[in-house]
This record gives sequence, structure tokens and C-alpha cells, in this order.
Amino acid sequence: MARPRFARALSTQLSVVSNGARPLEREVEQKALADTFGRFHDYLRISLTERCNLRCVYCMPEEGVPVSPSGKLLTTDEVLQLADMFTAAGVRKVRLTGGEPTLRRDLPDILAGMRDLRSELTSIGITTNAILLTPEKLRVLRDAGLTHLNVSLDTLHADRFEKITRRKGTPWDAARAARQGEGLSSSLRFAVTRSPSRP
Repeated sequence: MARPRFARALSTQLSVVSNGARPLEREVEQKALADTFGRFHDYLRISLTERCNLRCVYCMPEEGVPVSPSGKLLTTDEVLQLADMFTAAGVRKVRLTGGEPTLRRDLPDILAGMRDLRSELTSIGITTNAILLTPEKLRVLRDAGLTHLNVSLDTLHADRFEKITRRKGTPWDAARAARQGEGLSSSLRFAVTRSPSRP
């Protein structure tokens, strides 16, 4: 399959070479991911979708926003090509985000493809609101290659959760998903804000 235009351009910029590259070539290759302070960045975040199953007040209007058609999003193969090129350039940790990444039906396939890069990758994670993460789906993702689970949670109070997200549900579902991530490195991410009723 022909490589997409973005992949060809990125490959040229990074001077991506095979795993058998000579040390000097590898050094030149890795400099592409170093900033002006000489810090090397080995962590890549890939947004899989703009879509989300919540309508958080700080993120979008209640009616939602126009999103790109599926044909404009990276395909499974393109996501894996992108990860492969950055891995060759020295990336060791990949986090899949969104929108809400669990809305992508091909998420298990993407994780399985990432798993094939595990000789280079030390972490394959997702950031999720966990609304769709049943124990069964979590096992599927873990078996596909997921190693790290980062659950975003705005509040532990059900009434506040519904006001913030404009969706029915309970924040404990998200907390439970993180707890049920057996075999995964799991974390809950909270946003600390001042209550509007307090000075």
C-alpha cells in the first residue's frame, strides 16, 4: 500500500532508517525529536478521533460541534505507520487520545499493531472517560496490547458529574474501570477547580 503524503513527508524530515542503522545515523535520526534545550522527547500522543460521548461544559456546547468525516481521519494502517516512524526515531511511549478513543471501533486493532512494536515501545496507553469501558472491553484492550490506562474524572459527585458532562451516569463507573484494569498501570486524573458557590 502506498504511504500517505503526510507519512512520506514525515519520513523525510525524520530521516527514518531501519533498526540496523549505524550509530551515527541513529544519532542524527534521534536529534529530530530533541528540542532547543537538548531534551529528547520519547513520548508521543496520537488523537484518534474528535468525537466524544460527553458534552462537558468546559469543552463544547451541549449540541456538540461539527467534526471531521471519518474519511478525513487517520486509518488503522496510517496510525500504525505514524507510530512506527516515531518509534524508529526514538519514541518509547505512545498514548492514544481523542475526543474519546474508545469510540474507535478499530481500537483493539490499533493496539495489536502497536504491540508488534513492543521491542521498542515500553508503554501503550489510552486517556479515556471510561464510560464505555466494561470489564469485558477492558480485557479485550489489555489482551490486544494496552499497558497503561489513564481515566479522566471531573468529580466524584453524581449530580455534579451530570451538570459538568451533560450526560446521565455516575463517576464511580470510571473509577471502577480504573480499578478493574488488572495487569494494567492505571491512574485517575482529576481537575481541581474552585466551587462557583464559594469566594
